[in-house]
Amino acid sequence: MVTDSQNLIISVNPAFTEITGFLPEEVIGKRPNIFQSGKHSYSFYKTMWASLAKTGRWCGEIWNKRKNGEVHPSWMSINTIRIDGNISNYVAVYNDISQRKQADDYIYKLAHYDTLTGLPNRLLFYDRLQVALSHASRHQLVLALMFIDLDQFKRINDTLGHSVGDELLVSVAKRIQETIRKSDTVARLGGDEFVVILTDTTVAAATQIAEKLITTLASVHHLRHHHVVSTPSIGIAFYPDDGEDAETLTKNADAAMYWAKESGRNGFKLYSKELTQSSQQRMHLEAELRMALEHSQFELVYQPKFAVSSKTITGVEALLRWQHPEHGLISPEYFLNLAEETGLIIAIGSWALKTACVQAKQWHDLGFDIKVAVNISAKQLHAPGFVESIQQALHDTQLSAYALELEFPESLFINNDFDSLSRILTNLKKLGIAIAVDDFGTSYSCLSYLKRLPLDMLKIDKSFVKGLATDTEDQAIIQAILTLAQALNLKTVAEGVETHEQAMFLLDKQCSDMQGYWLSMPVSAEKLQWLIWTGKGA
Repeated sequence: MVTDSQNLIISVNPAFTEITGFLPEEVIGKRPNIFQSGKHSYSFYKTMWASLAKTGRWCGEIWNKRKNGEVHPSWMSINTIRIDGNISNYVAVYNDISQRKQADDYIYKLAHYDTLTGLPNRLLFYDRLQVALSHASRHQLVLALMFIDLDQFKRINDTLGHSVGDELLVSVAKRIQETIRKSDTVARLGGDEFVVILTDTTVAAATQIAEKLITTLASVHHLRHHHVVSTPSIGIAFYPDDGEDAETLTKNADAAMYWAKESGRNGFKLYSKELTQSSQQRMHLEAELRMALEHSQFELVYQPKFAVSSKTITGVEALLRWQHPEHGLISPEYFLNLAEETGLIIAIGSWALKTACVQAKQWHDLGFDIKVAVNISAKQLHAPGFVESIQQALHDTQLSAYALELEFPESLFINNDFDSLSRILTNLKKLGIAIAVDDFGTSYSCLSYLKRLPLDMLKIDKSFVKGLATDTEDQAIIQAILTLAQALNLKTVAEGVETHEQAMFLLDKQCSDMQGYWLSMPVSAEKLQWLIWTGKGA
């Protein structure tokens, strides 16, 4: 585009028309300000003309308006033409950089935003946290950082599929955004982990928002093909009390979130200094668990199950113990939750299954016709190739499938993909393996699974057995369980039998089997072999 000394357009080329949409006759004789987009201030153009007057040239990015009203970015260079020292013309050359700007924006978005939810990602989160911390420091304000993790998200992902998991994450992101202020930031760090930066807040206000988030996130998510519930665990750390830099504040909010998970999930915890020590102990325990696997520090003990009527041994349950080199024998209550969270339970469970199968094969070779029960966790069940791993263990040890019983916690039947669970249990049953529901009566699960799944046994939780002698409610619950089991042709095992009175009640109500310290505590394989020979309790 060429203008005269008065900045009136005198000539344009065909590319000008292609970019702007204006024909030559529509612009010749007019000033270039007809292309102004309104995106630039008066000072922008003042600086441009000052540069032309001083140096005779100007270049830079400018936004102009096409004939159809569309605003577009260009890279423009303007040169002043002088003849005999006097300005005769201005020549402007510009390139439409719309596509490049779009590409730049796209690349920026990829680098700074989560592609699934559209939320800021880890990189942009830390950038905004640094800015928020600087602002809080300058104005002496309180800032809260929330870590939000969805409970049982991996199980939902594994059972219902990744597409459902993605839909759930999008729904969660939307609910969080609707709960917090527009001035606050919510980001997705990855997986099912979200963070919220609450600027200029108080402990009371942050606590109130956490309570709202728990309520809204725990409500049913109505997705395309499923109705899903996934509760949140939230950890909160405050600037400046819990950390004055981004790294410390993030680490402490994360520790508080883990505390919320360990405290039963579906809740929130505020960071305290004691959590740092707890987090370090947790990391140390995880490292020791990995070492225990590598150095064969685990062992199995066996607790016999007795027929209530004859007190003869009908089977045994394999129970895990950790023979710690410094602390001695450690009960699984101390480490199983962490093993489950970290996924180590899959390797530990695989070792326990194979070890129990080896021992069961030895007993059967000696003529002891008993089933060995092995506990299976939810993570093991949902691990790829679970049924195949059971088949492999039986094949490697040459143990008959009819000698193996698998115990699944009742909690596993809650919020699970029923079709997938049914398929897995049916495949196990086809092999000849017995299926038991452990801790029955504690999880408020839907009882319809009892008639729809291929089950063999219900293990009545010891919490109901404990009060049998005096508690009429426990008596009523066990009576109801026994009646239900008998109607469905399922065997029953009462756990935690510790007194003669408890055993007599179970005998009177026709419970089939029992186990507990009154009969025998868990013992080594060698001692159990003696018990089988003698038929006596330990």
